[in-house]
Amino acid sequence: MDSSVTESTPPTKPKWKKVVYGGMQPGFDDNHSDESFLEEMVTNANVVKRDLLKAMQDSVSISQYLCIVALTGLVWTYTIRSTLTENSLLLLDVTLLGLGFLILLLTQEMLSFNLLLHYLLNVSFFTSGLYLLAPIYRTLTRSISSDSILALTVSLLLLHLFFHDYFGSTVRTIGALNSPTLTSSISLNASIVASVFIASRLPSTLLVFAIMHFSLQVFLFAPLVVKVVEQEKDKMEVFIKSATRREAMLEKKCGNQQGLIRAAHANLKKSERKVEDLRAANVGLAASLEEARFELFIVQSRVTALSHYLLSLKRRENLESMMQYREQKGPMMNALCKFEREAQRNQYHLFLQQGLLKVDDPEMKRTLDCYYEESSTEESDVASTSSDKSYEEVDSE
Repeated sequence: MDSSVTESTPPTKPKWKKVVYGGMQPGFDDNHSDESFLEEMVTNANVVKRDLLKAMQDSVSISQYLCIVALTGLVWTYTIRSTLTENSLLLLDVTLLGLGFLILLLTQEMLSFNLLLHYLLNVSFFTSGLYLLAPIYRTLTRSISSDSILALTVSLLLLHLFFHDYFGSTVRTIGALNSPTLTSSISLNASIVASVFIASRLPSTLLVFAIMHFSLQVFLFAPLVVKVVEQEKDKMEVFIKSATRREAMLEKKCGNQQGLIRAAHANLKKSERKVEDLRAANVGLAASLEEARFELFIVQSRVTALSHYLLSLKRRENLESMMQYREQKGPMMNALCKFEREAQRNQYHLFLQQGLLKVDDPEMKRTLDCYYEESSTEESDVASTSSDKSYEEVDSE
């Protein structure tokens, strides 16, 4: 049974492998390739992406130097044709030299007397050497034809443009560590030899000195000045970028502060509105309080009037009770009074009879007799009238 199972299973197809050497693989053609054949292929591995702005700046520097070389060729042509005189060339040399050294001095970070003395010594050696070699340059190629000199000059200028370092300078600045390359040295030597060939076609020694001085300023001194200016330009660009970043940060901070100020103004307006609402609420509360006070005053006045009314009712009730009491107790009180008066009169007469009371004055005796006889009737009348008066007074109150 196991043998039948093994016979029924189909044989597994071998996997294709990408190998350079090893012959044909069983089950595949010689030119077979599958999807994994191009998986590890790398395209454009060393391609450098260029910045458009950087390429434009580099092209500007190249075209700038080409224009400088073209202007130098024009000066050479006008000098050979005697259009430019010695004085004009010397004035041009002095102007270019002064401007170049002024730019170098202005771009130095630390300007000192030693640096100025160094520049003055270099200029003096450069100028004196050219002036001493001017007679030699004037007669150097006398035996060579002008056509050959012109062809060599054009060839040397093309060689100079081909090997020129458009982003550096052959002359090292003070403190520079990088030495000039071989191609830049070849370019400088080609330009100097071309200048010597042109100067050897001139008639006077002073004119040779002027044209050599101008050529060396253009080919030797101008790249140094341009490099320094570009370095300062880069520094200025960095400074401008940092300034713009700071300005953007300040604007952002100002925007945040303005946002905070606006939020503060909004909060202030909200608080003012709340204060106004509270004032309106206080005014309403004050009005309601005044109304409550007025209502309380009305209630108090009503309570006072009611209390007076109740007091008057109570007084009336008391008076009515007193009147009822008098009406009930009046005859008894009159009887008691009469009894007391009668008792006093009887006692008076008894004292007179027994001799306990002696009245010698007849007038006094007559007065007492009249008093005890008539006082009883008068007292009852006076008591009734006084009670009626007191009742009327209380009723009026």
